[in-house]
Amino acid sequence: MRRHIPMIVVGAALSGACVDTGRPSSEGAWIGTPISERPAPRPVPPVEVDPETADEAGDIDDEAVAEADEPPRPTPMYLGPSGLPPPAPGEAEAGGPEVRALLEEARALAAAGKLDDAVATLRRASTRAPKDPAVALAEGQIFQRAGRYTDAAMAFRRARNRAPDDAEALYGEAFALLKLGRGGQAKPLVEALGRLRPGDVQVERLRAAVLAGGGDVDGMLAARARIAEKEEGAAARRELGDALARAGRHAEAAEAFRKAAAAAPDDARLRVRLGTSLGLAGDLDGAETVLESSTRLAPKDATGWRALARIREKRGDLAGAEQALASMLDEAAGSPADAARLKHLREARAAREAREAGKE
Repeated sequence: MRRHIPMIVVGAALSGACVDTGRPSSEGAWIGTPISERPAPRPVPPVEVDPETADEAGDIDDEAVAEADEPPRPTPMYLGPSGLPPPAPGEAEAGGPEVRALLEEARALAAAGKLDDAVATLRRASTRAPKDPAVALAEGQIFQRAGRYTDAAMAFRRARNRAPDDAEALYGEAFALLKLGRGGQAKPLVEALGRLRPGDVQVERLRAAVLAGGGDVDGMLAARARIAEKEEGAAARRELGDALARAGRHAEAAEAFRKAAAAAPDDARLRVRLGTSLGLAGDLDGAETVLESSTRLAPKDATGWRALARIREKRGDLAGAEQALASMLDEAAGSPADAARLKHLREARAAREAREAGKE
């Protein structure tokens, strides 16, 4: 029995999703933003994959896809943003200007929250051009915006059936599969994207997610390092530092955070990350210096004061740790736990001083 795909869409954009108004024109050019030129997803980090908790219901219904289209053909057709020539006559039946107008209308309706109208418009476009890859791409993009990743993956799969080497379809399906926790299915798509778009930062992000989901920590870190080398600014280096810190590689994390802090010298939270990593790597002097600078940048941010107190306590400087916590409670919104910690430090310092006095 043919599976009918529910087509409920919303207009709110999902951060990091493969959403683009670009599409192949009838002349073979790519209209829109290539994936290599998209801004990196912010602030949400790249997809983390947990195959153990993946939703089994999120798998792709291959039979449903097979009913809709013939199996993928090996002949390259549209390559999306790579701008290959258009397909040979009869291979991918482009819908022409009328269908393109309907797709733009569907996107606009979905963005405006007019879901039923967007669905109806997509169906009209599909009726007029059932073999046009751009129609399936538009469906995938809209489903992806809605967080309907199973339906998005199926739509991008149909687009690949019509245009097997379309980078937009490959990217969209791989991203949706990763969101479903299906890194194993996404891996060959990401490998194909890597061949089509070598060095593309967004493809490297997908690769990092696949490697992380497969437990290849070293491979994931190498991918994140390549991203950090290609991207300007602090964000990619901060993400690399976070990944290194999670892996327990604190000295390397500190170096990544140092470069990020150099690119964003007014970011106090980056300095907290740097100081914490330096402390975990054993450089307590460097950690204290960096954390003191973070409290000067953001005196009302309790995070820096707490980190500074921990470093000073680790050094045995109970008076300094007490001063940091007292300053936090004066300057920032400390919690009852912070007040209790300050009381404990004061008692510990008094007890130590009493012991030292007794020895004299």
